[in-house]
Amino acid sequence: MHPDRLPGGPGRGLLALEPLLNGAFIAFGVALAIGALLLPRAWRPGGLGVAAVCCWVISGLSSIGTGLVPLDVDLELHSLVSLPVFLGQPVALLLHGLALRGRPLATWAFVTAALSLVGTIGLFAVTLMATWGGFFERLSLWPAYLWLGVLGALLLRRHHEPARP
Repeated sequence: MHPDRLPGGPGRGLLALEPLLNGAFIAFGVALAIGALLLPRAWRPGGLGVAAVCCWVISGLSSIGTGLVPLDVDLELHSLVSLPVFLGQPVALLLHGLALRGRPLATWAFVTAALSLVGTIGLFAVTLMATWGGFFERLSLWPAYLWLGVLGALLLRRHHEPARP
């Protein structure tokens, strides 16, 4: 985290787009939680699939909390409500990969879980320093977003395919 972004730091209030960013966190969290709950059974098989859905929902709720409690408003509470997304997404990817064993998407779930885990560990390792935090935060979260985008595209493609005789 950059020192200017700390509560009371010199950069506080300079970003006019902060409300838009916070709204995006909230909208994404709602979409993630609802999308996970509406995921067809074929894409969340067995107990591992159900556990993955639970982790996605927790991650979505954490994203909502992140948007509701911005960093520059309350650093401690922001950190507390943001923590589950950094822990939940790598676990959700791992569980989803295990649940989808044998499908190509499972392999990508494992790869993205590993990237997210490296990002999360890196973020926690540098959390008190002003350098590299943004890189590790993105590495922790963005692979999951890409994987979810691929999953969504596959679901849409399958939904629009004509029925086979």
